[in-house]
Amino acid sequence: MNPDRDPLANAARRLLQDSEHTLDALTLARLSAARHRAMAQAASPARWWQRPARRWPALAAACAAALLVVTVLPRAGHLPANADALDYATAADAAVYEDLEFYQWLDQVDGAGSPRSPS
Repeated sequence: MNPDRDPLANAARRLLQDSEHTLDALTLARLSAARHRAMAQAASPARWWQRPARRWPALAAACAAALLVVTVLPRAGHLPANADALDYATAADAAVYEDLEFYQWLDQVDGAGSPRSPS
């Protein structure tokens, strides 16, 4: 529907234009200043963090990531309290345990192969 042919739109337009003439100078100045501020704000590119509506998704994602880190990651690296470390040893760890006597002997001698003096 064409707004020029709509009688209700025409009546509203006439009413607003007529009421514009009855406003005092202070109100007209405030309206003009508000219009200029709105036009300047619409023309300036705002950064995403300056608009509150665009901050919520980023904040929600950060909270979800923090919750994931706090709840899931610390539990992944811990063994149960009643677990034996040898139950979770890998093949590389088993090789270290097989050569444990050699490592103890190596700790007790100096670079030349003679026993260290107790200090």
